[in-house]
Amino acid sequence: MKNCILLIVFCLSCFVAAGAELSEKELKKLAKSVKISSVVDETIKGDDREKIEVVKIYTYQNRKDPNVNFNYRIRVAVELTDREKNAYFARVERKQGSTHDDYIGKDEWGIQIPHGGLERPKVTAYAIQYGILNEGEFVVLAEDYDDVDTLEELMDRTTTRLEEVKDIQHWFWFTDRDGKEERSFAN
Repeated sequence: MKNCILLIVFCLSCFVAAGAELSEKELKKLAKSVKISSVVDETIKGDDREKIEVVKIYTYQNRKDPNVNFNYRIRVAVELTDREKNAYFARVERKQGSTHDDYIGKDEWGIQIPHGGLERPKVTAYAIQYGILNEGEFVVLAEDYDDVDTLEELMDRTTTRLEEVKDIQHWFWFTDRDGKEERSFAN
């Protein structure tokens, strides 16, 4: 009986995994329904009065698409240049946090980069890739670059990593009971 149950679980997992794979045609169609709406960076002061560079990325998925149940991922690399023209980078990647039934397809992603000992750092370049895992590989559906052409170019030209930047926050918009758009708590 135990072997029978294991066999059923294995077969079901193969079926689910096979169902998640998309053809090139399906990926192209999905890419048309996904976009990076905007990117904003600003300097704020944290709770300890320390200056922090914040990069916010807004993404959109057309919720009329039949493939609405994907677990989207984002990859971001940000280059900061300080007053002395030294360049540093922060790189993060994460999957979309959980949403709920009233999710409308809008997301906000936020990276906080503490200034630390850097003198007046400015965001001088970024590379953003937004996509899904398909057959275990990251497939870029939308991308946005500023002052670089690829993620690899940014990584090659800026070799000093800011180690304290390890996470990216995620928020999503949903429709509340009154039909108004609301933003979730960070997850």
